[in-house]
Amino acid sequence: MRLLFVELETHPGSRGPDNRGDVRHPVRMPMRDLTVFTFVAVLLLTACGDGLGPMPDAPPLLGPAFLAAEVDGQAWNPGTAPGQLSLFFGTHRLAITADRPLADPSTVERLALELETPVPPQPGTYVLNNGPAAFATITTYTLGQITAFFTTTAQRTGALMIAEVSPTDSLMSGAFRFEAVTLDGRTVRHVRGTFRLHFP
Repeated sequence: MRLLFVELETHPGSRGPDNRGDVRHPVRMPMRDLTVFTFVAVLLLTACGDGLGPMPDAPPLLGPAFLAAEVDGQAWNPGTAPGQLSLFFGTHRLAITADRPLADPSTVERLALELETPVPPQPGTYVLNNGPAAFATITTYTLGQITAFFTTTAQRTGALMIAEVSPTDSLMSGAFRFEAVTLDGRTVRHVRGTFRLHFP
């Protein structure tokens, strides 16, 4: 059987006869082995992933309003007081905000997702990055002052999926997943969750 060879790279060999430089020898690999090599490489890249896991399944459209999330694998749920979970529509803009009270009553953590969209929004999956069209943030406030801030960026991205929309019932359901990083780039948080919300 005749084997096809593919040159993958070169590497330094022995010194040439004039001692002026390395002789470059091609590294040759049979096409059959190259196929196996490529398959293994794809598996490794898939295994590495981005730490977020797959997009969560969106909930059914009908039911009570809620937002449930995980931040770095830990459950994250907003408070139940009025105003601690809201969906706002401005001029071609959607904003979801969820406030989670912390142990210190003067401190609250806010998860926010914003997206430029027509009203009502169209079902689809939208990239979250450094905005202004679409982004996500996690902000900690103490006595109204920002004490921690994480945001999606051009490198640390995510997605917001709007699964179903019912203008008649003023309901929208979907899911999200994203990475958010501090402004100095040193700390990253991994966020994923689902929601069903009423809109005005």
